[in-house]
Amino acid sequence: MVKRGVLMELHRDDRGSRKLAGIAAGYALAALLVGGVFALIGSRLTIITVLLWGSGGFFLLVGALLFLSTLRRFQFVLSETGLVVHAGGCDFEGTWAEVDGISVEPVVLPNGTQNHLVLWLSDLVPAQGRPRFSAGGRRGHRLIEISELVESPEQVADALRRYAGPRFRSPVTA
Repeated sequence: MVKRGVLMELHRDDRGSRKLAGIAAGYALAALLVGGVFALIGSRLTIITVLLWGSGGFFLLVGALLFLSTLRRFQFVLSETGLVVHAGGCDFEGTWAEVDGISVEPVVLPNGTQNHLVLWLSDLVPAQGRPRFSAGGRRGHRLIEISELVESPEQVADALRRYAGPRFRSPVTA
């Protein structure tokens, strides 16, 4: 278990998703309202009413999904003795002795490169959640994409070097 003393906590940045959810919900409500007005004025369903209600319903669903995505549990706490991770489907609370490594792994996509924070645990260590990242025959837990954090990549790298020491194996590239 991680002792509460000197520690560093990383935070996920959800502000962009919440703003998009609000915009989508606002458009949805306006489209549904205007569609209702068209239905009342015309006293029958028209193609405009159906399109407004359809798009309003779609954007209401998108807004709800975006908002729900911000409610996903995220906790990442580093201390001198170990770490607590509840992110990316991985639930782990343990000491540094149970951690094989922690790294920032670049993933090349058609629109650029993303840097994923990956936790590598020993096969003997119980962690809830299946490893979803593989490299070199090893399986690791993908926790979060570095740009989704409030802290800068340099702050994340400094914290990992300080607390994980030699278990932190890869440099952060912006």
